Amino acid sequence: MSPEAFNWIAAALQGEPQAYGFPGARWTSGTLGQLIERQFGVKYSRVYVRQIVLNLGLGPRLGRRLRE
Repeated sequence: MSPEAFNWIAAALQGEPQAYGFPGARWTSGTLGQLIERQFGVKYSRVYVRQIVLNLGLGPRLGRRLRE
């Protein structure tokens, strides 16, 4: 990914998922992964998406999915 792509992801994380058509008030690695795939045409695992977010220093912006 290019530096511009990482900047785009960081900017998207500053907003709410609803602005991009996703339900919920917090980003998850799943929803962010879907957004990355939609924007850039590449599919990453949830683990790698979380690593991208952590590398950007935005870990607190990413919520966790509740398991049943």
